[in-house]
Amino acid sequence: MRNILTELKQHFKLTQWFLLLGLLSFSIVEAAPPEFDAEHAFQYLIRQCEFGPRNPGSNGHKNAKKYLISELKKYSQNVVAQEFDYTGKEELKLTNIIARFGKKGGQKILLAAHWDTRPFAEYDVNPQKRNTPIIGAND
Repeated sequence: MRNILTELKQHFKLTQWFLLLGLLSFSIVEAAPPEFDAEHAFQYLIRQCEFGPRNPGSNGHKNAKKYLISELKKYSQNVVAQEFDYTGKEELKLTNIIARFGKKGGQKILLAAHWDTRPFAEYDVNPQKRNTPIIGAND
């Protein structure tokens, strides 16, 4: 009888571990999306503008990237910084920041936005500002 009780206890502990591991993996994949709050969203806008222009290679760009990744990690355990190079007039180091929310197998929604800014305000009405970076709060 004692061996059966010992085996049952070991089996129960093993079952608990599998259940715990299953729940942890489920929660990692199934992060709930954060609730939308207009005031909170506006505060994110203000915070991004406080970094100044976020044109690639600038301090504003580096700081905004760190900030956005940090903020997204508060809501999702699945945040990826996808870095790549863009070659045009000059070579730029760019980053797509991807965070996943929602239930596995559930409805999928893609929300995309650029978080960096252009390095030149070539269409500014003031010709003296056309070679300056843009803050980027109005798009």
